[in-house]
Amino acid sequence: MPHPIQFSRPFHRANIDLQSLVSSSKKKKPIIETLAEKELIWITEKAQSTAGFNEFELNQNQRLGNSERVRYWQFAAAFSATYYKAQWPHGIKLSGAKTVRKNVIKAALGMETTMLTQALNMAKIVGIYYDRPHQSSEVVERIDSGSDSAGSEALVNFLVQWEKDHPLSTSSL
Repeated sequence: MPHPIQFSRPFHRANIDLQSLVSSSKKKKPIIETLAEKELIWITEKAQSTAGFNEFELNQNQRLGNSERVRYWQFAAAFSATYYKAQWPHGIKLSGAKTVRKNVIKAALGMETTMLTQALNMAKIVGIYYDRPHQSSEVVERIDSGSDSAGSEALVNFLVQWEKDHPLSTSSL
């Protein structure tokens, strides 16, 4: 029996032809019998068909302006929110996991764990201080200003510090 797919390396969607992974003959078993791979194919197809995926994929490993970086984080967070802990469709849930796990999501998005975690955290902070009633003119200006000369880490550091300096009670969220 083949070994299950390893998620320790980033999964590059551009390098995989999903249709070539399975046999076209109904009498033959699929070329890929590893159940985790069947799940990965399904979730990757879901990612590719989600609005905003093309921009997300083009922006991977690129130096982005602040607003582009925020859209990148928001796509990853929204996709994760939609599919994390969702039930696998009939015929897909075969690896033993009843629900979609984060390692499958990060593989489908081609992200390392730390990048996905950062995207989830930053999207949460942006949702509070940029999009919601607790909107801050400083946060809006920083995000809309273009880009930080120090790159995305400067924006991350700014947002993390902003959240520390302006805590909200959980009842106000």
